[in-house]
Parts: sequence; C-alpha cells; structure tokens
Amino acid sequence: FDKEQKKLIETKEDQLLLCIEKISNLIASKLEQEDLVDQMRVLNNNLTYVVETMEEGALLISSNGEIRHINKLAKIYLHLDEPKLGEMLLQDVKEVAENTVKTHRNNIREIHRTVDDFQFLLQVKSLYVNESDGDVLCIISPFSQIQEQINQTEGDTNGIENQLVFADKKMRELVSQATVTARHNTNVLITGESGTGKELFARLIHAKSSRKDGPFVAMNCAAIPESLMESELFGYEEGAFTGARKGGKIGKIQLAHKGTFFLDEIGELPAHIQSKLLQLIQEKTIERLSGTQKIELDFRLIVATNRNLEEAVQRGLFRSDLFYRLNVIRVHIPPLRQRPEDILPMAHQFLERFCKEYGKQLALSPRFVAFLEQYPWPGNVRQLENLMERLVITAQNPI
Repeated sequence: FDKEQKKLIETKEDQLLLCIEKISNLIASKLEQEDLVDQMRVLNNNLTYVVETMEEGALLISSNGEIRHINKLAKIYLHLDEPKLGEMLLQDVKEVAENTVKTHRNNIREIHRTVDDFQFLLQVKSLYVNESDGDVLCIISPFSQIQEQINQTEGDTNGIENQLVFADKKMRELVSQATVTARHNTNVLITGESGTGKELFARLIHAKSSRKDGPFVAMNCAAIPESLMESELFGYEEGAFTGARKGGKIGKIQLAHKGTFFLDEIGELPAHIQSKLLQLIQEKTIERLSGTQKIELDFRLIVATNRNLEEAVQRGLFRSDLFYRLNVIRVHIPPLRQRPEDILPMAHQFLERFCKEYGKQLALSPRFVAFLEQYPWPGNVRQLENLMERLVITAQNPI
C-alpha cells in the first residue's frame, strides 16, 4: 500500500478487525453446519438401514395421511404393486393411524380383507410419535408370520409318512383309505382309543390333500376349559370380556383358512358350541365374540374322538345333526393290542429316535422283545413311546 492507504487502514483498524471477525464466524458456522449435515446424513442412513432390515413392515404417516416413509416389507405386505388391492389395504392402515392421532394412544388392530376368494389378514401396531405434528408409526405383521408361529407350535406335516410305522394289514388298509380320502374335501371322523395316533392320521390326510401347502391347525377340546373354548375356536374382538387381549384375538378355525382344522376329542364339545360348529359347517362363515362381521372361511374339517358318539347321541349328549355332518368318512384306528405286528417296528423306531436324541446306543434283548409283543398296551402307541424314552434315559447297560 501507499502511505495514504496505510493511514486509512490504521484509522479504521477496529472496524476492519470486527469485519474480519464476523466473516470468520460466518465461515466457521458454515463449516459446523456442513459437519452437522454430514452427521445427520450418516444417522439417517443408519436409521434407514435399521428400518429396511426389520422383520415387519414399517411406515410413518402424517396427521393428514401423507406417507413420510415406508420400508420395503410394508410395500410387500400392503401389495402396493397391485394398485386396487394396495389402495384398499393402505386405506385401512391410514384409518388406524387417524384413530391413533385422535386418541394419542397406541393401538393394535387387525385388518381383514377378502379379495377374489383370498383372505388378507394383517396386524397393525400404531405408535403415536410424541413431539411431532401428529405423525404415527405403523408396524405391520402379515398373516403368514402369524401362521408361521402356529405351524411351529402345531408341527410340520412334511414327511409325515416316515412317522407312520406299520406292518399290520389293517393299518395298511387304513393308510390307503386315508390317502384316497385326502383327495376329496369332505369331513372326516377319526375314532379310536386314546394314544392310537388319531392326530397322526389327520396330518397324513392333510399332507396327501391339495391343501398340503396350507396350515394344519389342531385343537384338543378336552385340554381347554369350557369357559374359554368358544373364544379359542372363533376368536374375539377387543373388549369382548374382562381380560380380553388388546386388539382381540384370531380364532383357531380362522387360522386354518385354506388348510385343515383338526378338532380332537370332539365328544367333549359343549352343547352350545356344537350348534355354532354345525352352523359353521353349513355356512363356512364365523363371527367372533362381540363381532358383527361375518368372516368367510375355506378349510377342511377333521375331527377325532375316543368316545362312542352314537351312544352320546342316543343319550342326548351330542347333537344328531352335527354327528351326521361329521360322520361322512369314518376312519377307525384299532388299538395296538389288536395289531401286534406293529409293536416291534414302532419300538425300534422309538429306540432309534431317542438314542439319537440322548446320545446313546442300545439294543433290545429277545426277552424284552417277547415282553413287548405279549403286553396288552392299554395306553397304546403313546404308552409304547413313553416306555422306550424312559428306558433309553435310565438304561445302564447297552442291552
């Protein structure tokens, strides 16, 4: 600079330094802002990754029904690639979100739609997002996940033939009859003493039928208190009774949609539920407790009993019209004492299974084999299975 410029700068030094300070602060602020934006970008990417890897569908809905975010599974569960169906399901979810905004309460609701004879069932958990403008997070679980849990509980019917061990001629005829019966969608009544393997035969019929890819759901009437039986069978809406689960509950029969429903110990069914079951068989629709909507169902019904139902009908303990509806095809499984040729093959099968399970290697002595064949087996196959497990656990010698 020349002298005049130098003098001017020296005169305005304070103002110039203040200007430089403000400029530096602006630059620093901008750098901090960019750093914060980078951090937010990383955080957003991490959150997006978490949401996309969830096992449920997730979507964030604003108070005016705008979708702020939706993950891939939610798009699949809501069938958004099918505009007509997707619009209906999405509208149902938005109604759940709208109700959540109004009440500011978290909700659990079921969405049920039947389109082209196919049932769509979703469970929606809605969470009101605090400190927002009314945003609601909706978590969606599909019917297939609910059904998967049921299948894990009930067991798989794949490879059921390998579980059926028989050598007796009567049993071969019964298995052949069950295979033929499986081709038709008729009701089946399985009779026999306790422990003869009635449920196994029901699973065989399901596995050989056109419904084999659908669910197999079993329920034992004797194992459920009479007061809970109706709600277990048909399900209930929220608030149906004191202690009812929030969001209601799906009945066992509805879970068997497109599959097979096996009702064991049918002779223990109370009279008032017998009439509802008869109506279900005739109309193929149900209403949940405290519900008003009729739900159409498509399932095959197999029932079993160790009681004499004809005698129960005569004594007025079982509805005759229901009995005739159930008794279209009857499969009677003889007790183990009447098919001695099956005892030894079953014993060896159970021995092999439990030796593998408990890490042992055992063999049966001729004396023990003779005992097995001569024993009357009042508990049938179940008693034989339990005996073999107990012996494998307690045996001190390899024989």
